[in-house]
Amino acid sequence: MEIDDTLWAQKLAKEDEIRETRYDKRNDKNEERECCDNSEIKFIIGHGHIDPNNNFILPPNYKVILITAYGKQICLRISQIDKIKDLYRRGHTLFENNDTEPSQLTQEGSSMLFQFSNVNNFNPRLFIGGTKEMGGKHIASYIPNVHLYFGGSNCDNWGGNSDPDNIKYNCYIDCVNTEKPSYDPEDSICEKYYFSNDYDPETDYNDDRNKRNMRGIDLKTLLLNEGPGTYILVTCLEASRHITKEDLDYYNKMTQTAKRDAGQPSSRTRFYTDEQYKLFGLKNSGGKKHRKHKTRKQKTRKHKTRKQKTRKPKTRKHKTRKQKPRKHKTRKQKTRKQKTRKQKNNKK
Repeated sequence: MEIDDTLWAQKLAKEDEIRETRYDKRNDKNEERECCDNSEIKFIIGHGHIDPNNNFILPPNYKVILITAYGKQICLRISQIDKIKDLYRRGHTLFENNDTEPSQLTQEGSSMLFQFSNVNNFNPRLFIGGTKEMGGKHIASYIPNVHLYFGGSNCDNWGGNSDPDNIKYNCYIDCVNTEKPSYDPEDSICEKYYFSNDYDPETDYNDDRNKRNMRGIDLKTLLLNEGPGTYILVTCLEASRHITKEDLDYYNKMTQTAKRDAGQPSSRTRFYTDEQYKLFGLKNSGGKKHRKHKTRKQKTRKHKTRKQKTRKPKTRKHKTRKQKPRKHKTRKQKTRKQKTRKQKNNKK
C-alpha cells in the first residue's frame, strides 16, 4: 500500500510539474503571434467534437486532413501519432503529390491505413481550400467546423496512469518542420490554446486567458488565427447528435468537392462508403447502380398499366365487328325466300 501511495504522489507531482511548465510556456507566447510558420506542418492534437449541421467553406491556400473517421473517437497511441509526425518530418505525406490528391493515399499512407483503421478509427480525409469553376459554376470546398479543446481530461497525464516516468502531455499544436529531421519539443510545440481544469484559484492559473481557452475554439477561427498551410487534426470527431446515413452521405459529398477542386474525378472509393456505414451499423444503399435498377423496375410497372389501357378499346372493336356478319347472313336468307316464290309462280 505504501508503494501505491508513493507512486500516486510521484504521479501528482509530475502532473503539477507539466502543468506549471505548460502555463509558463503559454504565457510567454504572444496571443497575436502565429504558432507555426506557414511552411511547417501543423499537427492539431487535442479533444474535438462536431455538429453535422455546422460546416464552412475552406479558404484558399489551406489544406486540412481529418485523421479520424467521421463521428468517431480517436484511439491512436502516442507511438502511432509519432509515426505520422515522423512521416512528414522526413518529407513524405499521407496523400499523393504533396497532399494534393484527396482520393489517392501514398504507399506509406496506405500502410498506416491498413495498420490503424480496424481498431483505431483511422480514416484520413483531405480537404483542399478554395473554389473551382466547373460548368460555369463556382464550386466551394466545405469542411466540418470541428470544435477543439486543448485541455481537460488526459491532457497532462497521457500514457502515465501507472508509471510516472512515462507520463506525457497531450492537447497542443506541434509545428513539424520538414527541413529539420531532428525533433525538439521545446521549439516545435505551441501551448497558445492550452488550459487546465485543475488549478488553484489563488494562483495565476485562474486567469482570464485560461477561462477563455476553457470554452474551446472552432476550427474556422483557429485557421484564421494561424494562417495558411497544412493542418492535420488528430482529434475525436464525435457528433453532438446521432449520425444518420444522410450525414455520412453529405460528408462524402464534401470530400468529392475537394476532389473536383483538385481536378480529379469525384467517384468515391468503396472503402470510404462501406467502412463508414459499418462503423454506424447502417446499410449501404448499394451505390448508384443499385438505385438505377430500382427506377427501371418502376418504369416497367408503369409500362404494364399502359398496355392494359390500350387493350380495352381493341376488344370492344372486335366485338362490334362480329355482329356485322350476322346481319349479312339474315339478308342472304331473305333473298333465298324471294327466289322460292318466283319458282312457285313459274310452276303455275
